[in-house]
Amino acid sequence: MKKKFSLAMLLFVIGSVAAIYVIYVAGKEAYRGRKIEKEIEALRQEAEQIRAENGGLQEKISYFDTNEFREKIAKEKLNLKKEDEKVVEIRPVAMIKGDQAEAPEQPTAPSPEIKNYRKWWNRFFNLQEKH
Repeated sequence: MKKKFSLAMLLFVIGSVAAIYVIYVAGKEAYRGRKIEKEIEALRQEAEQIRAENGGLQEKISYFDTNEFREKIAKEKLNLKKEDEKVVEIRPVAMIKGDQAEAPEQPTAPSPEIKNYRKWWNRFFNLQEKH
């Protein structure tokens, strides 16, 4: 009877250890599976974001390829105009300060040539230029 009892006890211990090992391995695989699923979902979201950005870039590319855009750039950057187009330039006549109107500053005649080191000296020490 003692032999049966010790054999049963040994089988019970071995079975318990095997069951614990199987549960451990199953838990480890389940954790790994959840981790992989999270990573897949993050990559799906990133892919969707990249698709959205790609769509926006495609729209910009198609706009940049239009004649409307080319005309706009030619007018703004190159100061060009169409043959039948008239261009009017509007310059401010007076700048209003409170109740007084003052004319914009006119460019002054260039000052006599001052040495560069003297300009820097005056700049650093806030001295008035002497002519």
